[in-house]
Amino acid sequence: MNKKQESNCACCQVVDFSKDGFKHLMRHAVFEREAKIDICKTNLILNFRPNEDEYPEFARINAMLVEADRVIVTQKQTKRLINELIETQGIGLFVDRACLGLRQKKASLL
Repeated sequence: MNKKQESNCACCQVVDFSKDGFKHLMRHAVFEREAKIDICKTNLILNFRPNEDEYPEFARINAMLVEADRVIVTQKQTKRLINELIETQGIGLFVDRACLGLRQKKASLL
């Protein structure tokens, strides 16, 4: 994707992981004890532990889910989130991988 196409894409956003960008994400994060990975919405899963001195309200956070419209933080570990997703899928991530492959082929044809 060239720069002109990238700037016109309304769905593309940059996630800044510098110290200031991370603080911005944390300010807008929503805590969900029973968070789940949503195949259609979740764009990024981060396994992390924020600095307890800077973010005392997020002292027990283990994972962050970045979705298109919100940021979720949870006490669940990333491995547990992924295992729960695989359990609900029945046949694992096979269907999702196949669909992703088809979307990539379709995008390359455009």
